[in-house]
Amino acid sequence: MSNIGIVVVITAALSLAVVLILQGTGAIDLTHKPKAVHQPSVRPQPIGTPTALADAPLKNGADGIILPAPVAMGTLTKAEVAQGYEHLKKLLVAAHLEAGTVFKGETKPYADLLAPHQREQFLKGLKSTASGRNTRSELTAFAPGSVEQAAPIQAGGSVDVSAGSAQNATSAKLYQGVLVKIRFTFVYSIRLPGSTTVDKITSRREEDLFIAKPKAVEVWTGQWSNTIDGADCTAADGYLHPKTATSPGCSRTTRV
Repeated sequence: MSNIGIVVVITAALSLAVVLILQGTGAIDLTHKPKAVHQPSVRPQPIGTPTALADAPLKNGADGIILPAPVAMGTLTKAEVAQGYEHLKKLLVAAHLEAGTVFKGETKPYADLLAPHQREQFLKGLKSTASGRNTRSELTAFAPGSVEQAAPIQAGGSVDVSAGSAQNATSAKLYQGVLVKIRFTFVYSIRLPGSTTVDKITSRREEDLFIAKPKAVEVWTGQWSNTIDGADCTAADGYLHPKTATSPGCSRTTRV
């Protein structure tokens, strides 16, 4: 979401240090040298099916987003981790499952759930007309009026969590918290206005998020990648558009 990043440090298997730079919805950069190493207090907890996203069992709406049972991690208590998971789920619902977001162009439900420093960058980025930089691409949003919803949105996937450390864009302090790596499939049943033909648009999304407590519990968004079947996601406005015979293959990643 900005060029000044959130630094997430985790330790991989066999004590190999890995440094992830979460740039608020900016790219994760693995070229930076480690500044600190923090041993995770728990092992990653896989949830759902850790295989191909296309194989994920799907459920209607928010029922398809399943998060692990909370345990204390870093400096966060069990109750704080539970609060973080609840907030994270609301964030995913607002971004990819709310009908207002997906079909009407609404951004407020998602923006209101962002940490303050990321909310400012998100709202500012909505005005961008440069290709690949409009922050609306953080959401699943069809151009308003271009399609109609034909059935409930479905979701399913997997989640891995581990203890980690992060630094946000507004403070030099390193926070202990929870790194959450999601891999989700979202399926949208749509039809063109006036048509009775129903098409399914499949969006497969991977994203890193971080739960921290600077003052209150917050969820910081990080690197993401997205492939979409059946729609055109190349427009500079960040919206999905109906696919045509000449539409290119559709994939998008964290803004540059």
